[in-house]
Parts: sequence; C-alpha cells; structure tokens
Amino acid sequence: MRHSRELRTGKIVDDADDPTTLSSGNLTKLDDYVQTLADIPQQYSDPDTVVWPSFPEF
Repeated sequence: MRHSRELRTGKIVDDADDPTTLSSGNLTKLDDYVQTLADIPQQYSDPDTVVWPSFPEF
C-alpha cells in the first residue's frame, strides 16, 4: 500500500524496475472514484436518491 500511495503522490516514479499494475494516472482515477463512494453518506440522507458514480475507464 505504501508503494501505491507514493506512486499516486508522485514521491516515486513508476518504472520498469518497479512496475505496478495500474499507471499513476489510473491510480489517481481509482482514488477519486473510491473517495466519491466514501463521500456518499455525507451527501445523501435518503438511500433512494443516491446517484452512484460510474467506475472509471482504464
């Protein structure tokens, strides 16, 4: 998890010697999606009115 977080924050570079499954840009998309899901309880009081985000395309 630390490696992934450091990639996302730009602390280390994704390269051939230390590859990841997703590119840094795609990890950012995934982070944004997960955060949007996490924010749903604060944005909606009625579960029937929730507008679910679309899963990002990679």
